[in-house]
Amino acid sequence: MKAILFFLYALSFTLLTVAHADEEKDFAQAYSQYTQALEKGDAKAALQYAKKTYDLGMLVLEPDSESLLAVTDNYAALLLKKGDSKGALKLYKAVLADNERAYGRYAKSLVPILESIYKIEAKYSPKSAEDVKVRYLKLLYRHNPGEIARSMDEGVLPPADNVSDVAADITATTGLSVKTYEGDHWSILFTGNNDEGAKIFDQQLEISYRSIREFLISANLAVKPLDTKLVAILFQDEAEYMDYLKKKDYLIRGKGSYSERAGLLIMHDNLSKRSDWNFFKQTNFITKEALQQVAVAANVFSTTKTYYPLWLYDGLAYSFEFNDIKQPFGPHTQNISSTNWSRAQDLIDNGGWLSIQDLVRLDNLEEKEKSNKEVLYIMGTYLVRFLYEQRGDELIDYLLLLPKQNKNAQKSMYREKAFRKAFGDPEDLDKDWRRFLKNEGIELKL
Repeated sequence: MKAILFFLYALSFTLLTVAHADEEKDFAQAYSQYTQALEKGDAKAALQYAKKTYDLGMLVLEPDSESLLAVTDNYAALLLKKGDSKGALKLYKAVLADNERAYGRYAKSLVPILESIYKIEAKYSPKSAEDVKVRYLKLLYRHNPGEIARSMDEGVLPPADNVSDVAADITATTGLSVKTYEGDHWSILFTGNNDEGAKIFDQQLEISYRSIREFLISANLAVKPLDTKLVAILFQDEAEYMDYLKKKDYLIRGKGSYSERAGLLIMHDNLSKRSDWNFFKQTNFITKEALQQVAVAANVFSTTKTYYPLWLYDGLAYSFEFNDIKQPFGPHTQNISSTNWSRAQDLIDNGGWLSIQDLVRLDNLEEKEKSNKEVLYIMGTYLVRFLYEQRGDELIDYLLLLPKQNKNAQKSMYREKAFRKAFGDPEDLDKDWRRFLKNEGIELKL
């Protein structure tokens, strides 16, 4: 019986392979006939073979194939020439649906298809064109953030209005003399004769800014560029840094921090460490603080107005940890620190990994428990990446929803309620979540 079943399977596979080969041959022949008809000026025959090429292309070509889009364009152009805009739209929408089924609703291959649909809708049905335009632009920004940023960020930004006031305040508070280093996006106030340190600090900030800016564009959180430069302070050593923070009553963090209240990124240099490895590590750290400053300036985040769940806030920050400093990094890229992978697997192996529902239910008191620190950081990193990749629109809805929460929002039930309002039942995410983690090399236990 097994032998018969194997024979039938092998026969059906062979027949399918032969049939597919025949369809590919027919496709090539139909395309040749289409081009010949065009050359002869035979519009009727060209339309006939364009249709045949399109129908066969839908069978033998991958949904995201440039060839499939080309034969769709060919057939649609002839239909539009006939005045059949509905027929042309039907073609593109069929290709769009195939792409969405195969690659998801945020696939790069959707961009040119949506552009074609928009052009037709704008001409023949302007009212329905607007929704298509919005989706097209969102995906265009999502997949081309670097190009969009470069086209919008031309020109020199003016220094922030308060640079001289901040410099005077540093001197008045600490008695230290202050110099200014003007970078592309930051005015850096630095103490001592640390011109070299200020220059290196600016290089690290600019590396950070590039990826932060691209993420904000790709996530459709903030497309508009900065109006003025941001302000950063670089103290010559840790003692100066600590003295300033204590006297100003700012939050004290060892390596450096961003103060939203002051609008300042405050760091200290370590003059004894000048190496490629230190530059790499310091840039990884600086990015997490610079992210907050840029996001606040872009009106995306505000910790003074909103209390963000730590899985989201820290998860977003740590998803900017990278392996390759020369490439863009952040949730919108695959350039993620390899240490996160090993720490995630350790959490799973040690039984510390939580369900999505349990993670998003953690309240503000549970977040402070030492036992939850690792899971908030690691799971948050991957959950932010997952939501950006597969639930991008819902992620924006969630970020917009959080500032509207009342003071009870830090309690478990309200946190889960907000998550459900944006993303639906956490359990319904489980299948996609497991598949996403598996693609990241992380295996969850059943």
